[in-house]
Amino acid sequence: MKLERLLDNLTKKLDRLYPESSSRNMSVLGYWKDKPVISLDEWIRFRDAPYALDYFPDDFDQSMTYMPQYESEKGQERQKDIEKWNSDFIELMEYIKNPNYGKLKCFHCLLSPAGDDPIFIGINRLVSKGLIDKEQGEHIQYPYHIVNRFQCPYERVPNVKDQQFDTHDLFALQKMAFAVEISLAKARKKDSKIRIRNKEELFHALTNEESLAKILEQGSEAPEAGEYIRTYLADNRDDIIDQFMKVKNKVNREELRFY
Repeated sequence: MKLERLLDNLTKKLDRLYPESSSRNMSVLGYWKDKPVISLDEWIRFRDAPYALDYFPDDFDQSMTYMPQYESEKGQERQKDIEKWNSDFIELMEYIKNPNYGKLKCFHCLLSPAGDDPIFIGINRLVSKGLIDKEQGEHIQYPYHIVNRFQCPYERVPNVKDQQFDTHDLFALQKMAFAVEISLAKARKKDSKIRIRNKEELFHALTNEESLAKILEQGSEAPEAGEYIRTYLADNRDDIIDQFMKVKNKVNREELRFY
């Protein structure tokens, strides 16, 4: 037992000193862009060292595997190297179809569990009711059980003309749903000209074309909504109203959140 523990400790020490030679931590890929690919845990240990750019981790961590930009004049000397490293690393994650990176790529999808957060009214769920899975012959699951862009069954299939929707549509619809969430949040504020005070008024706003139009217009003029959302609402109001009128009969009061 002592000998095994000694050998194990020695192996760990060698792995730390020579991570590029570690057979235990080496990715199956081995090298990417002429740089060794090592385990994420090993890379994190020296991520703040200058030579961190000489390696790539074999896994994705949103908070740990993004190399920060430098603002100082001295740091600007490494700026291009860091930008290239970040770009090459994302290419690596795309190439190996890393599931953790694939999960991040799903964040802004209409069907993502992230959109089912209790802080939201529940517009993503409502919008998803307008989509039919032709293979299943029923409404698509919300939130969807696969949270990995590399395994998404709704990617556009080449040469399939009757595909009802794809990931591009799902991301576009999420943008729409989020803009409506922002407009409804504005309408719940006491200083708003167009107010929503309870769930019944919320239900009316989502099922009445005139009421929804007023709320969207108010959102497009609200400074707190941000320039991007204001512009989106102003440019797409008619399309948003058409989309919601198509699903107005599917609005379920019990599924709406109003606090």
